[in-house]
Amino acid sequence: MAGTFVESFDNGVGALNHVWGNAEIDTSTKGEVTVTGPGGFMQRPHGESAGHGYGTYTVVASIEGNAKGPAALLWPGDDVWPGPEYDILEVINGKPYGTVHYRGGNGGDGYSSVFYDDIDESQVHTYTLDWQPGSITYAVDGKTMGTVTKNVGTDHAHGGVNEVFGLMNTNWHTSMTVYEVSYTPMGQDSGAPSANAAPSDAAAGTEATDWYALAAIATANYEATGMWFI
Repeated sequence: MAGTFVESFDNGVGALNHVWGNAEIDTSTKGEVTVTGPGGFMQRPHGESAGHGYGTYTVVASIEGNAKGPAALLWPGDDVWPGPEYDILEVINGKPYGTVHYRGGNGGDGYSSVFYDDIDESQVHTYTLDWQPGSITYAVDGKTMGTVTKNVGTDHAHGGVNEVFGLMNTNWHTSMTVYEVSYTPMGQDSGAPSANAAPSDAAAGTEATDWYALAAIATANYEATGMWFI
């Protein structure tokens, strides 16, 4: 999928209409969606070219609960994990952060994290992930928080896998409210896109994913490592 993309949630979950798990997804207020409980909603990961490639990804959100549970992330378009999962916003020990996940040398999950110092995640902030060849840079409200340069994957156009937006939670004690997600391709102005380009979620011949099982894995990983990932 080429070009800019923006979902402002004026019509429920909009283009992020792949809903999974047992979470309560509140779309009663135009222009925002709140997810509470184990589950989430996302763009459909139907293949390596699904979603978006190099460029700037933005999430406008707030988190309640000051504990691990919510996550705004980029999930590999081919739906294969461990793999290139890029977390834009998570919370651990009362501190928000972003993480680059990759397939480790033993086939397990490897990751590098960037913490967002002095950020109150209960307030509305603009979280940005800028994916360039060989680097991912995290920023909050326009302030750079850090850059990861190791184990960064390539996008589909360069022989790798694209990413889809995912908005998730893992328990009933936390919630996340999201007001907008957007993407601007590399080389274009990374300001807020002016057009709403909702992608098609058509996927023929793909195997269904057991998102309930993935939610259970995510919870187990939290308990074992303190890190949110599937």
